[in-house]
Formats: sequence, C-alpha cells, structure tokens
Amino acid sequence: MIPQTVPHSPLLDVQSRFESFIQTIPGYENIDALMQAMPPDQRHRADYLLMNRRFIVEQKVLLVEPAKSPQAFVQRLLRERRLFVTGKTTTRRVFDSLPDGKALERKMLLGMTKNFEDRIDLADEQARDTRQIFGIPDALAIVVILNQSARTLHPELLRYGLSHLLSRTARDGSPRYPHNDGFLVISASHSLMDDGGAGMPVFADISQTCRSVPDTVAFLDSLVGEWSRYNGLPIKRYEH
Repeated sequence: MIPQTVPHSPLLDVQSRFESFIQTIPGYENIDALMQAMPPDQRHRADYLLMNRRFIVEQKVLLVEPAKSPQAFVQRLLRERRLFVTGKTTTRRVFDSLPDGKALERKMLLGMTKNFEDRIDLADEQARDTRQIFGIPDALAIVVILNQSARTLHPELLRYGLSHLLSRTARDGSPRYPHNDGFLVISASHSLMDDGGAGMPVFADISQTCRSVPDTVAFLDSLVGEWSRYNGLPIKRYEH
C-alpha cells in the first residue's frame, strides 16, 4: 500500500534551501566556482564535490507538472475503448475493469515520468566528465532530485519512474547509466502521512553499477539525516 500523501510546502524554495544546506557538508566545493580558475572546458560537470572529493553531487529540480496527466490518459483511454462510466470514478477502477489494465497503468506511469530520461542521461555524462576533469576516478557520484512544485508526481511515482530508468540497458546489454552510484529524491510538494504523523518524503536508491554499496548507502543515510536536522522536519523515508 502507498502511504497517504497530501500537498505540502515545508520549504518555500527547496532549491535555494538545498544549495545552502549542501555547503554545511564536510569538504564542500562548488564546481562552477572551481572551474573559473581553470582553462575553458566544454565537458559536462556536476554541481558539487564533497568529503575531500570522495563524492560528486549533481542536483536536478522539478518545477513543471508532467505533460501527460493521469486524468488525460484515462479520458483518452475511455474514448478509444468506447467505455462509459457513470458517476465518480478513479484510475484504479478503470484499470481494474480492463484485461490489460496493469499494462495500461504502467504505460501511464512511465509516460508521466518520461521527462526524467533526459535529466538522467545528462547526469550520467556529468558524473563521468567530472571524474575526468578533476582526476578522481574512484569518486562516488550521487544525483539529488528536488521536487519543488510538481504535485502530480507523487513520491511513489517518482520512485517507480526512476527505478525503471535505472534498470534500462544499452543495445549491447550493458547498463545504460553506468556513471552514477546513487540517487536521492526529496519532495517539497508533499507531506507523507502515517501512524507517526507527517513528514517530508524522501527516496534513496543505489544504481546497478554502484562502485561501493556500503559507502554509497552510508553517505545517502548521512545526507538524509543532516537534511532532516537542517530543516527541523521529520523525514518519512521510502527505503532503498
């Protein structure tokens, strides 16, 4: 069962808040600032170096609702299948009534998170190039996705779409995204409700090509804990 979420804005500007927060992490270095003192370089680069350059962090911010809403998908489906539903209905009721409902629901969910693809593609290049630029081939790379105002993108939906992307392979069968080790999703657009009360939902996971699972998991756990303390807000975590 998906825990209940409600629209919530504990942080007025999660991007600015995170950019201030990350400066409190040991070994913080702003890569753009570092690059100003270096020869021009057209390679892609991430946002931060942390922990004496043991970790690379790239942040992505979600500001726009997905173009393909669940309501529009279901309405088109009803028209195409010539289905008539009386009274109030839900996407769950529609999908449960169809023999291929699970496949259709999966198509809808992946359509809503498709804009992730370009961002994850770029983030992978940024991790690869940042290692090359600074000569840190063993550094672990983390992508932080900040959901500022895309309320349609429920935390569980973000998790679903991201997990799907991370499982994809290239034509030769190798992992499509080999250069990032872990991912952290923070939603400032929802509050997760459970028996323990309300809190900001987060989701952390590692990639299938993670260079060091123990170090990556420990870093993600530490980052989540520090983020909670920094904001004075409890964290409701979807476990990796």
